[in-house]
Amino acid sequence: MRANKRDKSEHEIVAFWRSVGATWIPMGPEAGFDGLLVYHGQVHIVEIKTPGNWKLTPNELATSERCEFQGVRYHIIETVEAAGRLIGLDVL
Repeated sequence: MRANKRDKSEHEIVAFWRSVGATWIPMGPEAGFDGLLVYHGQVHIVEIKTPGNWKLTPNELATSERCEFQGVRYHIIETVEAAGRLIGLDVL
């Protein structure tokens, strides 16, 4: 079992979501994504990445492909601004 390594930007992004009333449910590394975001009756599958040159792990890629095949969006979020857009909020 490998460690549950989190990207540096995750804390700030999750803190933002929680500040606007969203619920963040973190997932373990076996899930293939960082967490479920619940906000205003919607649930989003989210992978958080630190801005820059990154790539999905093999598990993340496989999970994203399975989700997209089923018609479920696999969101990759890098910034608080993108986090706001995901839930319909403009963040300056």
